[in-house]
Amino acid sequence: MGSFYYAQLNEENIVIGISELSGEVSNEKLIRIDNFNENLLGKKYENGEFIEVPKTEEELKEEKLQELKQKYLTFIKEADLLGDTAEKERLQQEYLQKKAEIENA
Repeated sequence: MGSFYYAQLNEENIVIGISELSGEVSNEKLIRIDNFNENLLGKKYENGEFIEVPKTEEELKEEKLQELKQKYLTFIKEADLLGDTAEKERLQQEYLQKKAEIENA
């Protein structure tokens, strides 16, 4: 008895989940796929293909903010662990400045 893999679509035909089921199903929002492929998440199912959906300016800005936050969190935590208060404060100010630049771009 094998597994059946499906890409679950939302109203806009965007993949919002990948499922492994014990049997076949017939549902227009479940598209049968060959394997458990998380790389399909966020893609659009159109004309029998999974295609990239262009990101909005807001989504791109949010990604940049998240990357910036992760980068600075590491630096700030390290400075804090080392007890370097001046460096920690400098990094916090630098982060806030770069964050504002992205938000106001």
